[in-house]
Amino acid sequence: MPKEERKPYEDRAKELNSDYEALINRIEESWMEDDEADSAEVGKIDMEAEAQLQWRRWEDSESSYSDYS
Repeated sequence: MPKEERKPYEDRAKELNSDYEALINRIEESWMEDDEADSAEVGKIDMEAEAQLQWRRWEDSESSYSDYS
């Protein structure tokens, strides 16, 4: 195929490749944003779980004291 006939196909391939790269970049950026949000949520959940654990320990200690009274 002569170069003149290939030109439209090459141009279209370059355009598609550029669009594909832009899409990949958007996906990677959204994953980074999601990871940051997930990290914040995990820390929040960890703090809540720790607070619940402390509360249960306190309740257990209170109930053991009431057994002696």
